[in-house]
Amino acid sequence: MISPMNAADTTRNTTWTRPKDGRWIAGVAAGVSREIGISADAVRVIFVVAGLAGGLGIVLYLAGWLIMPGEGEDRALGKDLVDHFDAQDVYRIVAVALIVIGAVILAGLLMAHLGPWIIGFGLVAIGLLLLRK
Repeated sequence: MISPMNAADTTRNTTWTRPKDGRWIAGVAAGVSREIGISADAVRVIFVVAGLAGGLGIVLYLAGWLIMPGEGEDRALGKDLVDHFDAQDVYRIVAVALIVIGAVILAGLLMAHLGPWIIGFGLVAIGLLLLRK
């Protein structure tokens, strides 16, 4: 059993960083692999599979790029970007991003169910407009 006096000795205080060595793009996979103890190639495969299965891997990779500082750096890229904006600007950027993401999702759902109808009616309308000229 760990006594309260020794508990501080067993905690690990790490800062996840993107190493300079082993990078393919920005070093996110190499940094994650170093911290969780699996190979960087396995992390890269996970990012790619998650990216192909709905785009989550791309979002997570970009988030890692923004929040993980590079090795030897004390600030992450995302922190530098946020410092250039005041709180109101950040809220607006987040709001616009949510609206765009929602619109893309809705458009995808609409096209999946109504896509052939929309394309069909669109072609008929274009054909009718061409005949009128």
